[in-house]
Amino acid sequence: MTIPIFDSESFNDWADYWYYEIGMNVIPANTRKKETYESWLQWQENPIPVELHEQRKKNGEYNNGIAIVTSRIWRGLNEGKYLIGIDCDNKKAIEEICIRNGKTITLEELAQWTIVEQHKDNVDKAHIYILSTKAFKNKSRNINNNSNSELSTQIPAIEVKCEKRIMFVSPSMHENGAYPYEILGTKKPVICDEFEVHLDNIFRKYGIEYIEKNKENNNNYNTSKLPNQLRQLINILDIPQDFQYRIPEGVRHDMLLAFADSNYDSINIMLPSMFLKYQSNTYLLNYQARLRRKSVKNNTNSESSTRIMIMEKYSIEKDWENHNTRDACIEFLNWHKDWGVTLLQIEPSYANELKRNIEESTNFQFKSMDIGLWKDKYLVQFGEYQLDDKKDDVRKYNMWISDSNTISYVNCELFINTILDHNEIYEIKYDDDKRNPEFIKWNHSYWKTKL
Repeated sequence: MTIPIFDSESFNDWADYWYYEIGMNVIPANTRKKETYESWLQWQENPIPVELHEQRKKNGEYNNGIAIVTSRIWRGLNEGKYLIGIDCDNKKAIEEICIRNGKTITLEELAQWTIVEQHKDNVDKAHIYILSTKAFKNKSRNINNNSNSELSTQIPAIEVKCEKRIMFVSPSMHENGAYPYEILGTKKPVICDEFEVHLDNIFRKYGIEYIEKNKENNNNYNTSKLPNQLRQLINILDIPQDFQYRIPEGVRHDMLLAFADSNYDSINIMLPSMFLKYQSNTYLLNYQARLRRKSVKNNTNSESSTRIMIMEKYSIEKDWENHNTRDACIEFLNWHKDWGVTLLQIEPSYANELKRNIEESTNFQFKSMDIGLWKDKYLVQFGEYQLDDKKDDVRKYNMWISDSNTISYVNCELFINTILDHNEIYEIKYDDDKRNPEFIKWNHSYWKTKL
């Protein structure tokens, strides 16, 4: 297999293709390191001037790689439309994309219909580009495509990038190989607004949230894998007093959804981007979204759900500012805004002091500060997480469930309420992908423990 060699002139020609012919904002990048040389925030909603693009070519700034900012198209025949970047990160994603209405085509056939990119050292991944007259909903990848687990091959790993995202494009070198991205067939993207529905059908097939449906069966959780003891409790719709149970790995979130019928509040000790990695393996946010809909359906207070981040403000800000973690951080922040979950922050020193005070006064030891609480129902305590940098993976190995009558529940509820009453708790406000998250003193208008 011959590796294509690109010189400065070739990179400039391709930069012109993406800039003039496709009409996108083009920025220099080091694609081997998956990073850009500048902040591209200003180019999300403003066109890059021709003079700047031409100067970058003269300076050889595109020689290490090219990125495009996905957004509306700024120039050319398709000005005002949108270019949608679809990043297929495993073989299953490509297979599903190539099946529609019961008919299967090859990726090469798809590449004759619209723009398809691949790097030849890994044909299980691909970029697909679609034109649309409307913006598609962004979608972060739903599973960890770097994982070697069986799950990573059975579920399509698809990212949808439409607004305020970047794509590394041909003829840039891929980070994991010696081969560049190459366009397989046509260099003209097809206009297909309906492709968003095609993507949604793929996601729904695997129980992944994408486009919100008007009507959904909120009880479509799976209890077939649950231990007999838990299935019996679900069948009688009651949790005995003083019930505690260690949940085995592999069935945890099916069980949580099966039991839950009230508002959920949680404490989180992972950075937003790291939480998204964990969610990629567990679909935790997908489950919580279904719980939020269930609460609304049952006429519970849909405004009284929170997630408390125990970490320094600057850690969240750096997570947002880092080019490598920013997309995941944005996805995390926007999820809370979209689903009406209040996102709060408190410094670890304050939280640790409150935790220590409870433990000293009650002789109770918290299993973890990473907890979830369904009010007046039950408590979940999440075990320590492990970050595997080599696999880009986050996993948790223990999880405990307790009834609302247990000491664990009472003290964890006390811990949450004590944090919520603290003078140094802040609400994280995020309204614009171009601006840093804001930390605003919280007004403490929240639920109180029933004494």
